[in-house]
Amino acid sequence: MTRTQHVRRSQTATPDTIARNGTEQDASPFAQIVAYFEREHKGRFLLDAEQQMIQWVVAGGYGTYTLIVRWEEQANRMSIRVPGITTVPKDKQVPAAVLSTMINWKLAIGTFQLDFSDGELAFRNNLTVSDGKLGQKQVKVYCTGSTVAVDHFMPAFQRLFWTDASPEEALASLE
Repeated sequence: MTRTQHVRRSQTATPDTIARNGTEQDASPFAQIVAYFEREHKGRFLLDAEQQMIQWVVAGGYGTYTLIVRWEEQANRMSIRVPGITTVPKDKQVPAAVLSTMINWKLAIGTFQLDFSDGELAFRNNLTVSDGKLGQKQVKVYCTGSTVAVDHFMPAFQRLFWTDASPEEALASLE
């Protein structure tokens, strides 16, 4: 993030509507995102209002992850990324790509992605809203779903990296 600061209560975080020039208007999608984080994670996230981005660090059962939420105005899209989940060892990149594909097939939302240039394993998720309206329930579902997916499947990746397990065996170890 270029400019980060702790979130302070402001009019931009009003849950459903905001008052402008004496009239009630729908809150912007980014205001809905901020309102969700203020309500559910007060004081535990960083806000970059200029970039319409929030960074939230989540401690899961199998690791600590950074979730980055960004509102992309022109695309009417909330973009979620969990970067740097782990670095995949060079000799495990092809099996990790196979495992990622097997996992992605099971996921309802989001995808694991592997960068072969540096071994970074990341998770991405997007929600496009055709009318530009975004609610806090949608924000919660997509943010929580992303972090739960990362933490749930992390043991399969760890098993793949540190044992002789195949991608199929690594995935089966979760069941």
